[in-house]
Amino acid sequence: MSVLTDQANNEECFQTAATLATISSTTMSMFQRVCPPPVEVFKNYIKAVAEAISTSLNTAGWAVIDNFAGPAFSEKVQKEAFALYQKGAFISGHVVEPPKGPDAKTVRSDKILWLDFPVASGESSGLRQITRLIDTLMSYMNEKELLQSVKISRRSKVNWATLP
Repeated sequence: MSVLTDQANNEECFQTAATLATISSTTMSMFQRVCPPPVEVFKNYIKAVAEAISTSLNTAGWAVIDNFAGPAFSEKVQKEAFALYQKGAFISGHVVEPPKGPDAKTVRSDKILWLDFPVASGESSGLRQITRLIDTLMSYMNEKELLQSVKISRRSKVNWATLP
């Protein structure tokens, strides 16, 4: 789905949206009085992405948003994840129910970083911005009742996985 690929300012929209998704509603109100244009960029970005996601979920049952974060922010997140990987923050993936029997093998070689864990100040800020932005999108879709037959009550824990 290329709802955002045609926007020349996608990178700016994502940066603004990711930043504004992390501030409180009180701060948002003060920010709106001082600087309305970025708030409008944020609202338009959330609306466009939420509508694209809900349309795809309602028709196909899944959604992919091309260029969701833009290349510069994606690179930032990739560098953060790699730094955390090098520090040993990733754990080995595991299966919920191990296979049974003498010939059973567990094939799982990925490493996972759960994002709902405490990290030092400043670490994984990009990963957390994406998580907050996803939460904002879910809230918007619920508030506007964009999903036909479901209401999102919560999200699963967010993780970043690496595969060999």
